[in-house]
Amino acid sequence: MTDNNIVQVPHVMLNYPFFFVANNPKEGFLYRKPNRYGDLITISAEQTPRVREAIVFLAALIFVQDKDIKKEPEFDNPKRVTISISKKEWMKTAGFGRSSHDTKAFEDAIDILSKVSYAVEPGKALRLKKYQDITFTKRPKGKDLPFTKAIYPGLFGDVDFNEDGTVTIRILRNFVQDLDKRALRVSLTHMLQVRGHIARVLVFMLYGKKSWAGSWEELAELVRIDTWSEKRYQRRALRKAITELDKKGFTCQVSKNSVLIKRTIGLPKMLPDYK
Repeated sequence: MTDNNIVQVPHVMLNYPFFFVANNPKEGFLYRKPNRYGDLITISAEQTPRVREAIVFLAALIFVQDKDIKKEPEFDNPKRVTISISKKEWMKTAGFGRSSHDTKAFEDAIDILSKVSYAVEPGKALRLKKYQDITFTKRPKGKDLPFTKAIYPGLFGDVDFNEDGTVTIRILRNFVQDLDKRALRVSLTHMLQVRGHIARVLVFMLYGKKSWAGSWEELAELVRIDTWSEKRYQRRALRKAITELDKKGFTCQVSKNSVLIKRTIGLPKMLPDYK
């Protein structure tokens, strides 16, 4: 496999992705929950941001992070830059076809992304009375997060679909020139080469790791399907995703109670400061 489309993703988004596995999007979506360490994650959008939105977002970063594409400072918001992207090329990069159905799905995804607000506040749940009844796990030594907090309001900002066939977005500088030192390369090509939402989420989540080992319950938690009421459907969906990953950049070993996934291609490399 050739990694043709590589993007830099901030460390925080690999640990706490903003998208969810869901067949039917929920209107007025709000996710506000602490993780096991007491970090508070808040994600809101007009509709559930799904794996489709993740693909469109990563495809946008291909163009946003291209040093040869012109980016203008946003006039009234110094935290954003304005960039115009060819709609045709963006759709192609994100794996969309040319049908009217694909075009509508692509435009809907951009509309959702323009209004997604994302925040991770490490340790905040530990300080809130609302969560005092929850027993949190102490973060292991040497596992300190490389950021104090991450707040990204409106990932794409205001969006314009232009008559010349381009789409203008006002994207946060965080994804252009303010990437942290631990931003990682993620292959959009690799994500598109596997089938299924859960398999694609696993490809994304495992780009910061050489391997992952844990129980089936922990794997369900990793891809955030642990809330499914029917546990047998969880196991079935996870097995299908693992079968898809096996020999497509990973080797997978499963048993009755545990799962081991090892990466065979695309090992992550830390990047220098983005200039």
